[in-house]
Amino acid sequence: MIKKITANLNSAILYDNCNIFQSIKKINKSKYFGFLVILDKSKKLIGTISDGDIRRALLKRVDFSLNIKSIMCKKPFSLKKKDYNVLKAKKILKDNNIKYLPILSDNNKFLNIITYNDFFFEDVKQTSKDISIVIMAGGLGKRLRPITNVKPKPLVKINNISLIEHIFEQIKLKGFQNAKIFIIVNYLKDQIIKYVKKKFKNLKITFVEESKMLGTAGGLWLIKNKLNKDFFLINADIFGSLPLDTMLDFHLKYKNKITVGTTQHKIQIPYGVILKKNDNFLINEKPNYYFDINTGIYIINQKALSLLKKKKKLT
Repeated sequence: MIKKITANLNSAILYDNCNIFQSIKKINKSKYFGFLVILDKSKKLIGTISDGDIRRALLKRVDFSLNIKSIMCKKPFSLKKKDYNVLKAKKILKDNNIKYLPILSDNNKFLNIITYNDFFFEDVKQTSKDISIVIMAGGLGKRLRPITNVKPKPLVKINNISLIEHIFEQIKLKGFQNAKIFIIVNYLKDQIIKYVKKKFKNLKITFVEESKMLGTAGGLWLIKNKLNKDFFLINADIFGSLPLDTMLDFHLKYKNKITVGTTQHKIQIPYGVILKKNDNFLINEKPNYYFDINTGIYIINQKALSLLKKKKKLT
């Protein structure tokens, strides 16, 4: 199970003399999506960086010219090669809900990365045969105009990767490439169909063409009899790590009809807020408020589709 150093592994290595901006460029190219190991000049592991670390730095408005050490995880989970066995590695990954586990030599030199999929991929692969994935790609992309006047939003590129290509990378990374995939299209649909057919020839993809705009959920009416018992519904403009596997585990464990993927969003009031309690007044200076917001990823059970009575717009 211990693999040799490859180009894929090198894509996840960053040295400790780099700054935060360099880590952002590197993490977007890492074959271990959203994860980097930080090494010193002797190639010893001194920390790790995840896309979550970078998001937190963004929220704190950290100066991106600062050294990577300022935001890295300084005590990451790791395992010495001499202590390695499948059960131990699997337990560390599962118990700590992590996707990547660095393997080190006796003197802490980086040797390899063990991934969650190294052990759990076969289980996910079997489960994925029973799952459908619906990608909603029919929107007008009004907020990105004038770019979307000539190009549909799913084909807009970030770091030279289109939004829909990023979603397919996540589908494959999480082991769901055997799933039945439906793409609901409408606006500038010919561009999307041509692009996807050329890029993803080996996936089982069915295109569903709306004759009119049916909204986020209305398009499901067109395929409600073709979907598996539980299926993913994903907006085609998502960019980031998609927790498809852990989200599915949660959905099945609690036997949900609908599971909504959320993330926490912080809003800071840039003023002192006056609070009144009885006859007293307090000033809460520049308070932070946190909200769970919809990320545009859902898992839906077939029973919930009974709400779709006819072919109409439903959001």
